[in-house]
Amino acid sequence: EKNLSSEDCQTHWCPSMDLIGISSTSDNLIEVYRCGLDPTNQNEALEIVSKQDVSGPTSFTFAEHGKLCAAGYDDGRLCVIKTDSALEIFTHSKYT
Repeated sequence: EKNLSSEDCQTHWCPSMDLIGISSTSDNLIEVYRCGLDPTNQNEALEIVSKQDVSGPTSFTFAEHGKLCAAGYDDGRLCVIKTDSALEIFTHSKYT
């Protein structure tokens, strides 16, 4: 269970990889979980990406295959993130 302090939390699902994404502008976070793969408890989701203290994410989506996700931020940045490692493989800012 994930409790967030804000009402702007958005959830996203990627059915091809059984991933759930959570983004929140006011909590400044993006998290991705894989359902049912926690080796200690099969009823729990395994956190695979956690980016906190990011400039407020305003949009988020998964690629259809689930290996990548993209996030847009309130400072104008766009990032493409690998869902297996949280590695940002592409970042673009409208100010650079």
